[in-house]
Order: sequence, then structure tokens, then C-alpha cells
Amino acid sequence: MNWFNAFHFTRFSHDYTDTILSWIKGEKDRVLWSGNSFSGGLNHQRFKHHLKRKDLFAFQLLDSEKNIHAYGEVVLQAIDRATLCRIIVDPQIRGKGLGKFFCQKLIMEVKAWGVIRQISLNTLTSNNPALKCYRRLGFRQESIKKRSRQIGNTWHDLIFMSLSL
Repeated sequence: MNWFNAFHFTRFSHDYTDTILSWIKGEKDRVLWSGNSFSGGLNHQRFKHHLKRKDLFAFQLLDSEKNIHAYGEVVLQAIDRATLCRIIVDPQIRGKGLGKFFCQKLIMEVKAWGVIRQISLNTLTSNNPALKCYRRLGFRQESIKKRSRQIGNTWHDLIFMSLSL
């Protein structure tokens, strides 16, 4: 049996906010996860406010015991374009394909809406696990923005990718 079958994909519940935030251990994790979204600091209140955006749809992946293991957002850019944002997998089970599985679920959700023709995303060029995952899902590089994100004293390039539906 495929162990992914034990997971349930659904809209995000605020009940899991503390768990999601506990996965972000410091500035590097915050930048890898959210870029500049929470550059003023990440806390429960700011995250809850962020989730009130009208263009944002947040999703989660729960196991059979209702524990959360992945979180991600779809942000509408236009009537026919959306962006995958702030995708994160439980640090205790990374590297087992759950991120790819979760992203597939996000893509299937967006396809089911029937109007989105292109999904985009961005990540740091140094985020090799994310790049590998996105490429396997069919995302193609559109451009690179040099020295776009700073982590500590080091600047990182940002890669923009897209997938046509």
C-alpha cells in the first residue's frame, strides 16, 4: 500500500497554526519558506492576519490521526494564473516524497477550478530539495533574479518557475 493514501488534503484549519510556525526554527527557515512575506517578524498574529487575504487559499495535509504534515498556499494572480506559495513539510518526514505528493494535490486542486491556465512559483536557487521537487512536477525555469533574498550576510538568487495546465 502507498503510505500517501493515509493522508487527507483539505483547506487549512487555524487549529494547526502553532504547529506550522513551530517548523520555522529561525531566520533561514523563515526566508526559505516565506521570502519577504514576514520580513517584520513571524508570529501567530501576523500569520493569522496573512491568512485573511482574499486572494489566498491555504491547504494542509493531515494524517489519519489528524496531525498536520504539510502546508501550502495558492495565491490568485489573475483570472487564469495562480502562484504556489509558502509550501512547507513537517521537518521530521522531509525527504520522503511528501512535498511532491502535496504539490501534486495543490496542482490538482487548481486544475479542478477550471479557469487557471498557468501556475507559477519561486524559490531560492540554493534550495535544492525544492528545485528538484518542482522540476519533477514539470515546472520550468522562467527567470532568475540575482541577489534577491538575504539570509544572514549572504545574498541568494531567486528562481521563477511556471507550469502550464
